[in-house]
Amino acid sequence: MLIFNKWNINLKKPNKPLWYILPLSLLLFFILIILTQPSIIFKQNTTINHETTKLPAIKIKNSGELANKISVKKEYESKQTISPKAKPISNQENNLPAIKNIQENTKPISKLESVEKKINLQNNASKKDQESGKKDCDVKTLGTISCIISIITGPNELTWLGKQTNIDTIINTENIYIKNFEKNSSIEDIKKAIIQETTLWYKNNKTNIWSSWNTHNTKNNPLLKNIQYKKNYILVAKRNFQIELIIDPITIPPNLSNTRIVSYYGYPEEPRLGILGKYDEDKLVHEMNKLVNQWQLLSVDLKVVGAFHIIVAVAQDQPMEDGTYLDRIPRDLLSKYVELAKKNNFLVYLDIQIGWANILSEMNIIKDFLKMEHVHLALDPEYATQQQQTVPGKVIGFIDENHINSTQEFLNQFNIFGIDYKKTLMIHQFNRFMIQNSSKIKNYENIELAIDMDGFGGKEGKINNYELFSLSDYSEIPTIKLFYEWDEPLLSIEELLNLPIAPKIIIYQ
Repeated sequence: MLIFNKWNINLKKPNKPLWYILPLSLLLFFILIILTQPSIIFKQNTTINHETTKLPAIKIKNSGELANKISVKKEYESKQTISPKAKPISNQENNLPAIKNIQENTKPISKLESVEKKINLQNNASKKDQESGKKDCDVKTLGTISCIISIITGPNELTWLGKQTNIDTIINTENIYIKNFEKNSSIEDIKKAIIQETTLWYKNNKTNIWSSWNTHNTKNNPLLKNIQYKKNYILVAKRNFQIELIIDPITIPPNLSNTRIVSYYGYPEEPRLGILGKYDEDKLVHEMNKLVNQWQLLSVDLKVVGAFHIIVAVAQDQPMEDGTYLDRIPRDLLSKYVELAKKNNFLVYLDIQIGWANILSEMNIIKDFLKMEHVHLALDPEYATQQQQTVPGKVIGFIDENHINSTQEFLNQFNIFGIDYKKTLMIHQFNRFMIQNSSKIKNYENIELAIDMDGFGGKEGKINNYELFSLSDYSEIPTIKLFYEWDEPLLSIEELLNLPIAPKIIIYQ
């Protein structure tokens, strides 16, 4: 009635015959059908049949927690409530092709190039998992620690942050965990079925070619055998299950001769003195593990271990109360970071910038820390300027064989008998003057002397000085320091490992 009124149709009983009413009604009926038809068509086109489609749109959960719920919103807010089931998504909106069975699809996987999905992992562990001590994987550390990955039906996007690993060692019947399964079914049969149904995909963005693991009849796709650091993968599953990811923890070997060490240098909570002070504790551990994994991926000859290189006595331009020109780190702050390193299987190098102090006196201050198996010592002759009677920083200082030999003698008392254990004494050097009478440096069986090429600048100059000092006769462990802000440019991991004799300790400042 309102529609007719808007068209100014007289609704009173007409004086003339109503012969035009029937044609007009039919015309309006067909108009209404035409007006409503587009919305019906659009609705049909925007509904995906989840029974036949294996790739619904998935967005990442940015909190780093693992969730088994999925969000279909374009942008995810960390505190929003998430629906436990995927809602129908428009193909047009998601630019997503419908694939009935990705395992049977013999056409090139380039069909998937427009897929945009993010990881969906479980937020809260089940009560059973919590009681057994199992932890959910965190997207920030996936591949670096043992944990539980929750897989949902459909695609799951994973970013691997661990070292290169064979996929068969990750996805197998021993590692698969199922919470709920049919009572009349064999658990082993279900696990085998899960493996047969599960596929893993990786796209090389440079070539736009997809490779796949555990797929059948995909002659056009290269075989995927390993999962690699910082690569994105799509795992497609036909049912929900969990994978118990077992990662061997990084342990500190007592003898570091067959180990490559990468360290962050600086003073805790003080970013001006190096990258170690740039991050809070959690971020520091996270970044350190990332660096270790980056190196381990390419360091095929040696195991890689992380380290904190902590300045415990900072050179000053004022004599301070004791006349040493040193400002020492508070003991509680040092304890916190030494324990943080131990908890995360990192080494520690305690760095003394010497100033006008007696080296033995400074070592006695930190003696309790030097007794610890994962703690080693570093000396910086650059600021040892007492013999020149000059303020540190005004000239380049030096030490001689007596300083080095007495330091080694002091460290030698911490030898742990019965195991193959050695303390490392690191000495920074970037010119010949800084270490005098090097030919008289004694060799201590339980002390390894590491000479660190400490200068910054261009690549050619750094490599020349590395060969001159770090590969000298008195250096047992070749060491180099890299400066994020001052090197022009920063030497890459590949460049360092391709040197005729690659460094075994790499310090980042």
